Amino acid sequence: MGWAQQQMASVDYIYDDDRAARAFVLSLKLKTIRERFSSVNDWKPDHSVLAVVNGIPVALADCNVSADSVGAVGGLIARPNFGGYAVSALAALKRQTQLRHWAAAVRAPNPAVFGIARRFLDEPYDQGAWEVANELMLINGPLAHLRPTPLVISTFHLKHLQLPPLRTWSATTKRQVLEAARSPGTINLVAPSGDNLGPLMMTLAFELANTPVPVRQHMTRTLMFMMMTMHGFPVPQKMARKFIAPSAPREFQQSIDLTLASLDVSGKTLFLTQRMRGAAPWPN
Repeated sequence: MGWAQQQMASVDYIYDDDRAARAFVLSLKLKTIRERFSSVNDWKPDHSVLAVVNGIPVALADCNVSADSVGAVGGLIARPNFGGYAVSALAALKRQTQLRHWAAAVRAPNPAVFGIARRFLDEPYDQGAWEVANELMLINGPLAHLRPTPLVISTFHLKHLQLPPLRTWSATTKRQVLEAARSPGTINLVAPSGDNLGPLMMTLAFELANTPVPVRQHMTRTLMFMMMTMHGFPVPQKMARKFIAPSAPREFQQSIDLTLASLDVSGKTLFLTQRMRGAAPWPN
């Protein structure tokens, strides 16, 4: 049963009870735990909200607050068929903390997770790409320009860039984004807001090409290593072997090419195009 289809029963919330939160997580099946955590032992949230239905804990939302206390990296976990309560726990967590920006790093996303991310999170990232970014931060300090590429486009992105829903885009606009994403570094797109798309161009391409989830994850990791190289940071070989899938760029291009083949050139474009001097990081 999807989270949006559940008949929500009356729910109570337990706030910032680390013992109860950890006990709930450890009560879940190992498969469910592994979909959220690489290590429960290392999990130390700043805030948590446990959703309780009829006296039984069913879902948890938690977060770690950013150093500037403006945003947070959040996470959700729930018993099977109780995903809707994880969303309600996230809403309660947002009310409690009053933070402005919400990111999340996901290990094994599925369509339901992506649906939640698009509506209720601002920046959903792949866990592997997030770990690469954290390793860089530990070595070099905060590096705002080396953040991972989001896996999906959220309502926050659309509002910030002054873009309409993707389903309303013309074939010409879709083609414009996909062709630019196929050769990153050669074309820059400027949104109606005046902002450069930057890494979000790749995220838009993921969405427009319906790129498979594992390919999105591997591509965001690959892009992190590409950015490291461009900025003169050495790529640790152990980390590269752990996170890079050599087939990801090819599979990403295949998803783009399949979509391009189905598009005509009708309609107006949403973006301004700027040519860049860079070259695509992989053969076209």
